Amino acid sequence: MKNSRKFWIEVCLAGGSVILDVCLMLFRGWDLRISGIVAMALFAIYTYCCLTYIRGLKPAWIVVSILAGLVLLHIPVRLANWEESLVTFPDMIMHFVGVAFGWVFSASKKSIRLWLLVPLFVLAAVGYILIFYPPCVI
Repeated sequence: MKNSRKFWIEVCLAGGSVILDVCLMLFRGWDLRISGIVAMALFAIYTYCCLTYIRGLKPAWIVVSILAGLVLLHIPVRLANWEESLVTFPDMIMHFVGVAFGWVFSASKKSIRLWLLVPLFVLAAVGYILIFYPPCVI
């Protein structure tokens, strides 16, 4: 009975990441730069909340469940249409970066969160825009 409950919690976590990604598709249709930053922030918050409030599962299994939902949604599309889906590849990377930030954020102490992780988060967002979408130089 206990293992069945853990399984369904993991399925719900994966489903939550799928639902969150489907909601992010609205931003993807509007602007890819904003979509990547919003995805990073929302997946960091989702991962942090799941790791903070869900008891009874190891943190690694929670992160694996969240990543399973992302892989379930992204990988089939990438395999079927690799060339056409390259335009959203940086956005997918930001999903995974957001999950990693949420995991590190939940495992770190409060002082490290404020002075190290928040500036790194901002730096990652700015770096995402400058690396994948550089400004046009005439």
